[in-house]
Amino acid sequence: MSRLSRLACVLGVLAALVLGSAAKAAGSPFDNLNTAPEGPWQIMYEGGLNEVGDQVYGDKAEITDVRITVFHIIRLFLGFLGMIFIVLVVYAGWLWMTAGGNEERVTQAKDLIKNATIGLVVILLAYSITLLITETILRSINSGT
Repeated sequence: MSRLSRLACVLGVLAALVLGSAAKAAGSPFDNLNTAPEGPWQIMYEGGLNEVGDQVYGDKAEITDVRITVFHIIRLFLGFLGMIFIVLVVYAGWLWMTAGGNEERVTQAKDLIKNATIGLVVILLAYSITLLITETILRSINSGT
């Protein structure tokens, strides 16, 4: 791997961490989703749907926004991809340890570890970008701008 590509990977991971931390530190837009929003959605909260939901599901029924559900699905999917990374690295380590001096298997294991690491970087960047975009959109919707 060349120095330029290593530097790009390190900068990409650092940027993802910084952007994710900055978005998290700014406060979560998910905080006030259970309050009645201004605008056309207000009728849903004041039009009796909450009362019907309380009668059907009881007082413990929470208002779950579709955007939050989509965000949870994306997080679940990216978490699943992270588990695949762990399985690939363990398999590559097993290949390497059982190679018995076979250079072809060692090279295959090294390539698998390298590709899995690149995949992990892509997953982390995708998660950070998804988190940043989702929180930015929700913040703009919640502020009414």
